Amino acid sequence: MTIPVLETPSLARDGFCIFRGAVDAETVSELLAESHRLRADALAGNATPVEVLRVPGTGPDGPIRALRNVTRGSAHFAKAVADQIMARPLVPPEVPLHWVGVQSLFWKRPGDESATIGWHRDTWFRADQAWVVERSPTYFHCALILEPMSPETGSIRLVRGSHLVGPVERQGGSVMVTAAEPDDVRAYGLDPAAVVAVRLAPGDLLCWSVETVHASGPNLHGPGERTQFVTGWVVGGTSPVPDLVIA
Repeated sequence: MTIPVLETPSLARDGFCIFRGAVDAETVSELLAESHRLRADALAGNATPVEVLRVPGTGPDGPIRALRNVTRGSAHFAKAVADQIMARPLVPPEVPLHWVGVQSLFWKRPGDESATIGWHRDTWFRADQAWVVERSPTYFHCALILEPMSPETGSIRLVRGSHLVGPVERQGGSVMVTAAEPDDVRAYGLDPAAVVAVRLAPGDLLCWSVETVHASGPNLHGPGERTQFVTGWVVGGTSPVPDLVIA
């Protein structure tokens, strides 16, 4: 099934939005080089404060799908988070943004058909669920694109309007091994016709509601490994924001 590409999504209507060219080429180049260094350390088994996420059930030498807590191992990524470069376009300068501890690098090697992420809501995996439910209308994840992302390279797939449908029950199993095809959203009571993909260039930002159901396919054709850096943010408010690391 060919998944249509949505070029100009609306955050309110579709549950996600795109800011094109939001981060300059020099910063993108620096962060991509840092991502390669961090991944090389992880693959070599070097001691690192960065957390390595492997495919569940594959053991300590299994395929690496992501790195988490990357700011602990990289001053470049720590500065990017401190400067809020991957979320500031969401709101005017006077509106506060609160980082909630989410910070992960994802990539997909060309030709690896197993490198999919199944359908999910980000709220399913966050600590302090009561707080997440309360603040979900103002809680977003943002992906800074470091290498080209398209349907051919394993684009993020999103279900338009799924942030508005109410509770969506988790079906079980790790999202690193569950299905990501459009027809699979029927299991969550959603319409496959609402599934869209995105086409993004380095420096673009993709931001989505944590209630938006999404997935990603494999990188079948390259070029590159469609590296992205994902962070989580809450817009506005003055109450303390907990560290919502993945539960």
